[in-house]
Amino acid sequence: MYRCHHQCVYAIYFRLGGQGGKKIDNQLSDDKPLKQKYSPAKTLQFKTQAGTGQVNINTISGRITLKK
Repeated sequence: MYRCHHQCVYAIYFRLGGQGGKKIDNQLSDDKPLKQKYSPAKTLQFKTQAGTGQVNINTISGRITLKK
């Protein structure tokens, strides 16, 4: 689980990837993960305001959760 504290929510570009159909739970924005057409993989990319920072998270067998 990646827990974002008050200040980091405002200028970050998030790029998330999950293999094997595992869940990506995004509670930071209204953006939804996209399922790939020919595989169970899911991806999610979004930025908060200017997006000057960057967070990359990939998992093969885990679940990704973003919380405020």
